[in-house]
Amino acid sequence: LPAILHLIALYVIATQHTRPGSVYSGREKIYPDASLLFQNVTKKDTGFYTLRTLTMDLHEELHFTHLYKPFITSNNSSPMEGKDSVALTCEPETPDTTYLWWINGRRAPDSDRLELSKDNRTLTLLRVTRNDTGNYECGTWNPVSANQSDPVTLNVLYGPDSPITSPPVSHFHPGDNVSLSCHAASNPPAQYSWLFNKRPQSFTQELFIPSVTANNSGSYTCLVHNSATGLSRTTVKNILVLGKWIPGT
Repeated sequence: LPAILHLIALYVIATQHTRPGSVYSGREKIYPDASLLFQNVTKKDTGFYTLRTLTMDLHEELHFTHLYKPFITSNNSSPMEGKDSVALTCEPETPDTTYLWWINGRRAPDSDRLELSKDNRTLTLLRVTRNDTGNYECGTWNPVSANQSDPVTLNVLYGPDSPITSPPVSHFHPGDNVSLSCHAASNPPAQYSWLFNKRPQSFTQELFIPSVTANNSGSYTCLVHNSATGLSRTTVKNILVLGKWIPGT
């Protein structure tokens, strides 16, 4: 039935007559040697074409041919972790074709978060995580040919995670040079800023305090923000400067 619904034309060798099919556009012509001519081709002509021959003893033969390699379309190429689902579709849709999927060069595994459509043409990732970031490829196969798409990169947005500060120590001596750094896993990379006792200090990932004194004791807050996810995180590090400064120590 699908083949009949997508029939371009039927050529009767005995009478050399052509009977147009349901998708015949007037640009196609079938020759006695079973070749098919397209005139003024368009992108819509891209796809797999099946030649069916029926002999006098009603024995049917199938012949498969392909034109171009498949390509992937996506409903969301930059989804947000834990929030969005992504549907990847292998194009074009062609009859009598087997569809395959690869993730980062390996066959797509069985997973509760991966769903395949009935014909395997659409791969859906449910509530993506950062681990879903990578290259996705689809392949098409029939009994006489196979082809594979170019990779499509899925860029999962996430974070920032809870920031971590260094160094781990909190007590310093007068005269010490102190460098505080802050890091949080984030895609895209997070924006950083520092507060000292709730007063803005620096819009950098690292805060350098030369030759500290007791006046530098207090609460240092690292604020991280991801403009793509709209999420922010903070962490507080308390510093205490004790003792007397001894030159040369």
